[in-house]
Amino acid sequence: MTERERAIFRRLCVFAGGCTLDAADAVCGRADVDGTSVLEELTALVDSSLIRVRAPVDSDDAARVVLLETIREFGLERLRTHGEHDDVRQRHADYFVAVAENVTADLSGAGAPAAAARLDTEHDNLRAALRWLHDRADAPTTLRLTGCLWPFWFQRGHLTEGRRWLQHALDLPGADAVARPLRLAALVGAAAGDGSGRQRRRSRRVRGRRRAGTWAA
Repeated sequence: MTERERAIFRRLCVFAGGCTLDAADAVCGRADVDGTSVLEELTALVDSSLIRVRAPVDSDDAARVVLLETIREFGLERLRTHGEHDDVRQRHADYFVAVAENVTADLSGAGAPAAAARLDTEHDNLRAALRWLHDRADAPTTLRLTGCLWPFWFQRGHLTEGRRWLQHALDLPGADAVARPLRLAALVGAAAGDGSGRQRRRSRRVRGRRRAGTWAA
């Protein structure tokens, strides 16, 4: 492999659960690869059996670069060895914060099914971004991403996970100094989730009592 191909391979390993070609371009492309598309390098890596490209399954899907976990772990070690780890992880987090903000905006419209499916596909990458931001004690961006993901977590039933991330974000140093609207966006989502969860549990209890004949219809 060329050095350029090795560099792209190392950077691809920051993705959890694979990535789209656009994500590979955004996160793996850098000045030392002339800011050009990484498609040529991806083709070479496929030929070397280091990665594979999964074809779209429908019109709302996109081709996806995937790696075996053992290969990914090796690549992450190489990324650290070359002193690129922190920079590429930050680029990954920045990219997926932007993805979350753009896609969650469509969760309440006609494009909701496609938006939710996209977030399902990228959930592991979004979690990886949250872990990185939290570990870097970046309270503003952790709260921003947590608040942004609440509609998705609410729709998909990931409320326990969402509350856990919210608590982690609020516990970060400096979280109290984060702009009030940003904190409220996350907290309002959590409160909505709590209320919805109580309502669903109450509805299940009512249905169960009716079936058992212990609750009047």
